[in-house]
Amino acid sequence: MAPATQEFFSSKTFAIAGASKDPSKRWNKVVRWYKDNDLPAIPINPKESSIEDLPSISSVSELKDAKQTSLSVITPPHVSLQIVKTGLLELGIPWIWLQPGAEDKALREFPLTFSVAVHTHTR
Repeated sequence: MAPATQEFFSSKTFAIAGASKDPSKRWNKVVRWYKDNDLPAIPINPKESSIEDLPSISSVSELKDAKQTSLSVITPPHVSLQIVKTGLLELGIPWIWLQPGAEDKALREFPLTFSVAVHTHTR
């Protein structure tokens, strides 16, 4: 396992921004992966109160222990940028993993501006 991946999975809690209730969506599959691997997961979706029997929150800003939470982002790039800004700059989330399709050029350049680490999938 790569060092950045090890650091990401060393957190006490894992939040999933863009989680979906629809089991056919990959956004739901990420939630199930955390659940199936017995990792404490918090789905984030403004329209759902629970996903895969896990209580969800409506916004990343609702995370109670953000500094002990790794965040997986599965949202469109324009939404992802705001989530990353809030998570890093306002909440101090230590690790963010941008799932495929969640980033664009502006988001890939954002960490360079603030000297922070964001893990992205390369294409």
